[in-house]
Amino acid sequence: MATSIYVPRSLKPLGAFMQVKVRDSKGAIVYETQLPKFAPKLEISHKASYVAIDPGYSYGVLLECETAQLPTGEYRVEVSYSNLQFRGFPGNFIGDQKCHSSITVTVE
Repeated sequence: MATSIYVPRSLKPLGAFMQVKVRDSKGAIVYETQLPKFAPKLEISHKASYVAIDPGYSYGVLLECETAQLPTGEYRVEVSYSNLQFRGFPGNFIGDQKCHSSITVTVE
């Protein structure tokens, strides 16, 4: 039987939970997010600091990268997620949550 999973309620600022890298056609990094100063306002051990996601549903926020205009060409955009120190609360330990995805983007 599928059960809910818990993720941190806040996913901002960009760079705290999510990292973005953009590579050119030769594999060189042309953009990447930097680790921001991050002092979470949520208590990492409180249930209220997490969102329960039921099977078949998702949760997220829109995060925008502010970067200079990229020249025409093909790029690989890589996005990684980690739940950092948000590993659950009493009665529901979630451990490490990590994922990575990438897509090819053509700038014309």
